[in-house]
Amino acid sequence: MIKQRKIAVVGPTPPIRSGIARHTAAIARALTDREDLTVRVWSFSRQYPKLLYPGAAERAKDAVPPSDLQIRFSIDGVNPLSWRRTAEEIRDWGPNLLVIPAWTFFLAPALGWIARQIRRDGIECCVVVHNAFDHEVKAWKAKLNLWQLAQADRYVTHNDDLAAELGANFPKAKIDVFPHPVFNDFRA
Repeated sequence: MIKQRKIAVVGPTPPIRSGIARHTAAIARALTDREDLTVRVWSFSRQYPKLLYPGAAERAKDAVPPSDLQIRFSIDGVNPLSWRRTAEEIRDWGPNLLVIPAWTFFLAPALGWIARQIRRDGIECCVVVHNAFDHEVKAWKAKLNLWQLAQADRYVTHNDDLAAELGANFPKAKIDVFPHPVFNDFRA
């Protein structure tokens, strides 16, 4: 008999419009394909306030949530009460591992707070680092990013340069490098 492990994946997923959302869904799918894993996803009901997402809507009009994943759209990037409820739901489910992305200072408080709460119960946290720091470098943004990154037990990155950047900030860190996958979810 195969021993089941539970993995909680936290991050944006479609219908949110972004490469990070597609990547998070791809990770969850890859994990779901394994017979020894049970996977649940906690995604965003809203990432950013309208003020920070001008122009097009945050959600793609023609996209739908992936029907092959168990997704709960519970996280509001600007509402700390939703962070608390999400962390409680994850904790109550009792995963063995939390997988969470890092890519922008704006969501670092929400994602870092959730990770910190889950780790307090002894649950390992793996952060998939797309960007260690924002492209527009500011000291206060870097502090938010570093705070989120400090909540991890281990890291996954897509290239050696990013792994070196993480290693410089977290010398004892466990860092794995996996090249960015090719997305296969485009419609033909």
